[in-house]
Amino acid sequence: MRAIANLMLVAGLAAVFCAAAALFLQLVPGPHGALDAMVIGSGATLVCQLILFGSVLAKHRRNSPDARARQGASSGWPSSTPANGRGSRVSARESGVRPSHEAGRGPADTANVAA
Repeated sequence: MRAIANLMLVAGLAAVFCAAAALFLQLVPGPHGALDAMVIGSGATLVCQLILFGSVLAKHRRNSPDARARQGASSGWPSSTPANGRGSRVSARESGVRPSHEAGRGPADTANVAA
C-alpha cells in the first residue's frame, strides 16, 4: 500500500514538473537558448521540491502526537488527556465508580476492603 502511495506521489510530481515547465516556457520570451532551458528547468524543479516539502511536512504534522491531541481538542469533544498531562485514567475512588468486584456491596461493606 505504501509503495502505491509513493508511486502516485512520484507520478503527481512528474505531472506538476511538466505543467510548471510548460508554464515557464510560455512566460519566458523566445527564442529559448541553453540558459533559458536551465532557468525553466530550475523553476520547475523548485516548484516540485516545494510541493514535496509541503506534503512531507503535512504528513509529519498529521501523524505527530501533538496533532492528535490538537485534533481531539478542536473537535468540540472533551480531550482524552487532562490538563495535567497524566492521561485519562482516574482511580475508582476519585471517580466514585465501584470496581466490578465491589458492585454488590453496600457502603458499610466497602469500609473494610483494602484499597
